[in-house]
Amino acid sequence: MPVKPYPAKDIDQVVGDCTDACARMQELKCDGWQGSPGQDEQHGTEDDVTCIETCALIEINPDALLRPDCIAKIQTCEDMDRCYD
Repeated sequence: MPVKPYPAKDIDQVVGDCTDACARMQELKCDGWQGSPGQDEQHGTEDDVTCIETCALIEINPDALLRPDCIAKIQTCEDMDRCYD
């Protein structure tokens, strides 16, 4: 039986969801709000990748489970765990 392909994700929707999620994470100072520190593992250097870029790179994958639409609505950082239930 052939494998059913995952539906393509709309990049504009992904970026919008990631923008909202990252803004909420930054407001609450949740882990990940600064994005990825890059290969040097140091935030504040040239190779950093923003939260929005990191989120979009992950979320554009058809089987991604990041759930930025849920994260955008959290009230506390601990609420992020509920997005993955």
